[in-house]
This record gives sequence, structure tokens and C-alpha cells, in this order.
Amino acid sequence: MADFCACHEIVTEFLLNTCELHHRLNQDTARAVCHCATLATQRRSLDGVETDIVPTTTGSVAEFYIQPMLSSVGDIDVMFHYSGQLAIPAGTHPPTQLPGEFCFHHTVDRVVCNGCDVVRVAHRRCRQDEWMRTRQHRLSFSRAEIVLLNSWIPVQQIVYHLLRVFVKKEGLTDSAGNSDAVTVSNYHIKTLMLWACEVKPRSWWTDDLNVVRLSVELLRTLGVWLTDARCRHYFIHDCNLFDHHDCSQPLIADRFSETEASLGEWFTKNCIRKCVQRCPDNVLRLFDDASNNRTELQKAISAVVDWRLSKSLPWEAFFSFIPPQCVITRDVVSRMTARSCLLLMRELVKIDKCLSVYFTATMFLRVAYEITRDSFKGELLDVLATICLQPNDARRCLNARQSSVLSLSQAEEVMKDVANNSHSTVQLIEIELSKMYLYRALKYKNSDNDSIWCLANVYLAVLYYITGQYQTAIDHCTLVESVQDHSRCSSHAVQGQLLPKIDDEIDNVLGLAVFYKYVRTAALNQQLQTQCVSVFTTELFAHYLHIRCLSITKYRQLIQSH
Repeated sequence: MADFCACHEIVTEFLLNTCELHHRLNQDTARAVCHCATLATQRRSLDGVETDIVPTTTGSVAEFYIQPMLSSVGDIDVMFHYSGQLAIPAGTHPPTQLPGEFCFHHTVDRVVCNGCDVVRVAHRRCRQDEWMRTRQHRLSFSRAEIVLLNSWIPVQQIVYHLLRVFVKKEGLTDSAGNSDAVTVSNYHIKTLMLWACEVKPRSWWTDDLNVVRLSVELLRTLGVWLTDARCRHYFIHDCNLFDHHDCSQPLIADRFSETEASLGEWFTKNCIRKCVQRCPDNVLRLFDDASNNRTELQKAISAVVDWRLSKSLPWEAFFSFIPPQCVITRDVVSRMTARSCLLLMRELVKIDKCLSVYFTATMFLRVAYEITRDSFKGELLDVLATICLQPNDARRCLNARQSSVLSLSQAEEVMKDVANNSHSTVQLIEIELSKMYLYRALKYKNSDNDSIWCLANVYLAVLYYITGQYQTAIDHCTLVESVQDHSRCSSHAVQGQLLPKIDDEIDNVLGLAVFYKYVRTAALNQQLQTQCVSVFTTELFAHYLHIRCLSITKYRQLIQSH
């Protein structure tokens, strides 16, 4: 392949057009899926309590939403922690907000709420000490970094990618096999970018777009940091990432004094050339005629872009899909509990939506198979509910003790979706799930049993009513009406927002209740709260629904008699 001119316009155009912006499964993300899937099915006993292993994909796989032809991903980083462990600073109270795997749960808000992790990693100067190596810990802000890096505009991610490639290929990182004296790492590059994205205006990145110029200026900044032995941590302001200064740092700093011309030539030689070598022969031959002819070079670059978008990615995604597909089907699905299912679903959504859909479909098949062998109960019921519910709703169901209150709460969470998914296949599944949880609630005995017993029967009557099983609905209404004393039922009233479409009269009453609540809160200058509409007692609603079912059955009998 003939030499061709190295200019920043070519580099910029090539990267902007060949860095795919959509998440597609590749070999790196596929490996991350396999690790997460394996970890999610494991459990460990801590102080006699069974805890889950909670995997979290971190590092480059989670940070980049671009997929350059020349990857800068070195290894796969998957952190995990135990659901029974939580690190709290000495002398402080437990936080009121925690990540979802511990309890219920705009970029800044997500960064703050997700917190940070404590990982067992020793300081580089302490790694030779056996005792320190196994006992030292550090703070990891990977959760926050993933949120921030995924909020960057494409050019910022591309520049971050280029800086990583340059530092790695120039042998300036410890991962390149250098001595401990070399202090530059991917984390220093990330810190450099985090500060630049905060202090530089958007116009600095987008006006007269030139990724080579941006990279040169940032490399020079890093060179100054190395010379001064200062690199302020982005999250911990009194922490200097260049916390030891040695004679090699000024020498390393000189390596970052690139010009726009020299760096443009470097990117052309080390990025574009290597990417072109992956193209088929008909595309590769176009560069033989390019040489220093800009028109021919533009034509050759366009051919690479077309090949990249039309041929490379679909096949790469197809072959990358096979390993995690085998892991999920062969090793994971059969061992899934409701909680491990929730944990894995959370990670799959972040990594690849197609695999998330595949996992859900496979779990449905497993449930269907198990139902044919055994009754629909226990853990299987919770697994199916986890698949059907939104993550936050499923998490609330799993984080409580088994009781009539919990079972009723689980039924109510599913019934919310029943009310919103009218006339769909999913709704039929959710109706059956709701019934199973309501029947489970009827089995428990506790001090609040009468109230829950009546409400569970009312909800069962509603579910049977909307599926046309009017006699069964009447039977459940009759059970509620037969209760002699309803004085203890006031603690659990019928929630209007859980009711699917029954008739216009019910809708009118609920609408008036919501309007009255709005007027009252507005008049009293209070915060509007409409999340709970309780205007029907269980006795009143059972009586109304009983009459409604009788009128329908009698009408049908009259039609049939004629």
C-alpha cells in the first residue's frame, strides 16, 4: 500500500465515520456477559447468611459507547460484591439511599446516588509486601465514571480512545511491561478527559472539529502534569494521582510534546493503516492509487467506511452472540433464582439489549417447561414475576420477607402492569401471576389477616371478572360479603390505580376522587399526592362487583334462552 498524506482532516473524518455509535455485541462485550452470567448464579454464606454475588461490568467495555475499528480495550473488568456487605465510613450513619441490590432505589443525581465501591487493591508501592498486598483497599468510582463517560458527546469519546491508543502503543503505560517508574496509565488519561470535559466549553470540542488538535492539546496538558508531578483526582480533591516523583517523569513528559503534524502522521500510520489492513482486497487496492492524491484518498476512505458499516459489524455481532448464548442456555438458565435473574437482567440491558431479550425469552421457555413437570409455585413464581415486572418493582418484591403482606404487595406490583397492558399476551401472563400471589397471601396467618384476606379476594374477583370468569368472581365477592365484621378492613382499601377497565361508573368515581384530592391539596398549599386512590372499601367494592357480575350472567342467560 502506497504512502499517503497525513492530515488532521483525514484522521478526523475517518474516525467520525468508522466509530459506530450504537451498542452492538462484540467479542469484548460477549466476554463480559459470560463473566456476569457465571457470577450471577453463585451465592456465598457470610456469617451464616446466604448472600448473592452482584456483578458489575466496569472499565472500557462499560465506558465506551463507540466501537472503533482499532479497539483500545485491553482486558475485561467485571467487579462483584456480596449483597450482604456494605462499607460505611467510621462514625457515620447508614445512608438513606443505596444502590438497588441492597434496597429500593440526571447525571449528577445518578453519580451521587450510586456511591462508590471499596475494592481490594494495594497501592503500587505496597504490592511487593505480602501483608499489605492482601489487606489494602482503595475507593473505586467506576459506577460514576461509567455514567459520566456515557454522557460524553461522540468526539469526546473518540479523543479519549485516541489518547489511550497513543499512550499504549508508545509504551508509556505499566501495562506495556514497563518498570514501576512509569506513572502514566489509562486512569490518568481518563482523569485528564474528565477534567477537560468539565472545564472546556462545548465549543472547544465542536467548533472547527479536529480530533488531532484536541489530542495534541490534551497530551501537552498531561506533559505539564507529569513535569509538576500533579494530577488531581477527579472525585477526591486532596488526592494526587502522581503521588511519587522520580527522575523519569520529565523524560516521559517530553514524549507528550507532539505537534499537530507529527501526531496526525502517527495516527495515520498506527490507526488508519492498521484498520485498512482488515478490509477486503478490493478495498485495500484503492489505497495503492491514493499516495498523496487527496481525491483518491477520500475515495479509499469512503470505501472503508462503507465496508465497515455494511459488512463488518453485523457478522461480528453474529459470531460474538454465540458464546454468551451458549453460556446462558447451557449453564445459567437452569440455576437462576429470582434474585440472580434480576441481577443478570440489569447487566444485560447495559451490555447488549439483544442478549437481554434472548435471556428473557429463554427464561420464559424454562418456566413453561418446569410448569409441565411440576406445579406453578415457589421460586418459579418469583422468577416469572421478575421477568415480567420493571426492575424497581421486582426489586421491591424480592427485598421483603415472605408473609401475607409481602404476597399482597407482590400481587399489587403485578396488577399495576395488568392495568396498563390491556388486551395483550403479556397481560394474560401477569393476570395469572397476580392470582398466584393473591392465593399465596390467603395462606398466611397474621394479625392483619382479616383485612388482607378480604382485599385479596376482592382483587381475585376483579381478575376473574376481566377474563370473563364471572361465576368465580361472584364466589370471591360472596366470601368478602359473608364476613360479619369489616371494622379491621380499613387498613387495606381497594387501590383505584390497580384496577383495570371495569366500567364507566368505576372510572367516574375514581376520576372524581383524584380531582377532589387535587383541589384539596391545592387549596391547602400542600404537595400533590395522587399515587394512591382509595375510595372503595373491600365490602362496598365486593358488593358492587357482585351485582355487576350477576347482571352480566343474567343478560347472557336471557340471550341464550331466545
